Amino acid sequence: MRRILGEVLFWLHLPIVLIWLGLFFIPESLVPGKTVFHFWFILVVFASQVLWGLVMMPIRGRFGGGACPLTTLNQLVRGYAITDKRNYSHTFLEEFMARLHIKLSLQLMQLILFGSVGLIIIQYATR
Repeated sequence: MRRILGEVLFWLHLPIVLIWLGLFFIPESLVPGKTVFHFWFILVVFASQVLWGLVMMPIRGRFGGGACPLTTLNQLVRGYAITDKRNYSHTFLEEFMARLHIKLSLQLMQLILFGSVGLIIIQYATR
């Protein structure tokens, strides 16, 4: 049962990533307001991770701004302690690509993350 719940929690990340990256490929003319939604969607995702990092700070003894509540819950279901590094250093994208046998470097994943956020901000500011 834990394995199934772990898989469900893992795959719950997919819609977030698909919205995050997929909205780049949908023209504003097709979905009016897409740029505004994209911006606020990313802001909410980042805010939830920062807030979760603050909540986890007393437990872990340090701030983890990139902490994802879904990942933490997933890793707990998998049997890792809440203080385990895998609760804040593990990413969905990293595991997803590994399942596809594709190795992405941490630098490339960070470039995708910050590059996409930068593009979203530019799109929102110039709309």
